[in-house]
Amino acid sequence: MTSAKPSSFIVSDSRKGALADNYLVGKKLGEGASGEVRLCRHRVTNEMRAVKFLNKQRLTEQVKADIMNECAILSELDHPNIVRLYEFYDEAEQYCLVQELVKGGDLIDIMMDRPKFGETEARKLIKALLACVNYCHKQGVVHRDLKPDNILLEANLDPSTMKVTDFGASFKNTKKFWNFKMTDYIGTVDYMAPEVIIGEYNEKCDIWSIGVIAYMLLTGQPPFFGRDDKAIISKVLKGDLKLYKFILSPEAKDFLQYLMHLDYRERPSAEKALSHPWMQQEKDCIDSTRAKQALSNISNFRADAVLKQATYAYMGSQLISK
Repeated sequence: MTSAKPSSFIVSDSRKGALADNYLVGKKLGEGASGEVRLCRHRVTNEMRAVKFLNKQRLTEQVKADIMNECAILSELDHPNIVRLYEFYDEAEQYCLVQELVKGGDLIDIMMDRPKFGETEARKLIKALLACVNYCHKQGVVHRDLKPDNILLEANLDPSTMKVTDFGASFKNTKKFWNFKMTDYIGTVDYMAPEVIIGEYNEKCDIWSIGVIAYMLLTGQPPFFGRDDKAIISKVLKGDLKLYKFILSPEAKDFLQYLMHLDYRERPSAEKALSHPWMQQEKDCIDSTRAKQALSNISNFRADAVLKQATYAYMGSQLISK
């Protein structure tokens, strides 16, 4: 499939009418402070999609800019593991984002619902995520806010159903090379690379975030945990993974250290990470005791994360609160 140009996604009242002229809007799928998500059906093709309604009066200028940034980037990306944006309607009182209808839930919720998991399952998911991010980087796109909340999956954990979402914080490099630095303090602190905190980084900040996600899948808890952002940041800058506490294969531990190298210049690209020995393994090396421990750890972290989301300030690209 050839990636569509941004102009084909931007729909205004003057050219193709309002959303209601092209879609039948159905039941509510979710709701947040800025708007809601509803099921919709295309009037011509009958295809079911999801539409995100965002009330302009409830949006800051920065959030509006993030929305435009996300739409521009998604319109240029074409990958099976990236949620697809079909159309964007800029109407008088609201933005309407017509997106691919994704079943399932976010990554942590899915893992909590399973009786157990192991290195094999974690490896398949991380491999799919790395392949997706490798595609993004080759297109010049840095996500900058990768986290389990932005990774959707169906309950069977089939990697082919994975969808990476929320590209509002993403950066699009229009040059042909990566020897430049970003300086924006952006993302979610639990998954933020140390160089982002310092204020000079490149696309390998995404690799760190994937390392954090892999750590959570394998251990059931975040690598850097604290009572507030300040405490977490202090631990991130030290980079002590404390892997000695967990029963993991040597290859898995080495993989985590590889992705979360404190010096991003020594961190692998997504393409190189896919060639790590742990990525090439097929046999599950985790016993049932470790799996049960990890499931319990995830449950505890999820409960704390819900509290943090209710009290921490908005950061990054999340347009609809979970």
